[in-house]
Amino acid sequence: GSIDKALADVDRALAINPKDEAARLRRAELIVDSNGEDASPTPESWAIVQEVLKDNPKSLLGLFTEGKFYLLDKKYTEASTSLRRVIDQQPSAAAHVLLGTAYLAQKQQDLARSEFQQALQLDAQYMPARSQLSALYLGAGEDESAAREAKLVVEQNPKDLRIRLILVEALTRLKRIHEAREGATGIVINPGAFTHTSVAIMDALNTFEGTVIEVHVSNVHKRESFRHHSYISLRADGVIAGCGVQGYGFGLRRIAALAPAQG
Repeated sequence: GSIDKALADVDRALAINPKDEAARLRRAELIVDSNGEDASPTPESWAIVQEVLKDNPKSLLGLFTEGKFYLLDKKYTEASTSLRRVIDQQPSAAAHVLLGTAYLAQKQQDLARSEFQQALQLDAQYMPARSQLSALYLGAGEDESAAREAKLVVEQNPKDLRIRLILVEALTRLKRIHEAREGATGIVINPGAFTHTSVAIMDALNTFEGTVIEVHVSNVHKRESFRHHSYISLRADGVIAGCGVQGYGFGLRRIAALAPAQG
């Protein structure tokens, strides 16, 4: 496969120059990649990074790879330390995004937001930063910002299902259903008080060919009888009620599970 070919190319480079720092670190990353997405670094890959940093403790590429590996190992404090050293010497969009991801894992949303924004100041076309920002904005209820960032990512990578779902969720919250349907695999909608009154929203959803999941944070069937009727349910492919804010995640996972069959 492509990883085996890349490893062979790296090994040829190392045969010529065994001390080639970039080739050594690339080999360490390829070893991790060969074990699948989000795999943890192996002892062999860690040994390569440690050898590079022993030879050159100030190696920015070595420190970057160390930070990346710590992040994969879920050692977020150590990852932050390594990546901060890189940024202090040579800021890069990639390093800012990895540091922001480490902050997110430590529930430091404000610091994470700052890192993603700094990444975009360095490279406005760096889509991983926009992807992370869109998710962060959505979680904070900043739907306009979430939609803006997600739309830019989808324009560059239309097959990114996660970002497409973020875009649709943000647009749906903003009641921009006609815009949401254009690039959507599915829609998760909490219509709130419009559940029982809005034929217009039902009509808009009826023009959408993808999956629609209706979500209510509380169990509407334990509340007043007028809340038991839903115009949205006449179109929805599924209804989730009484699961709190987790219901949104359940709805997104259901859409993601159906996406391969729809594609």
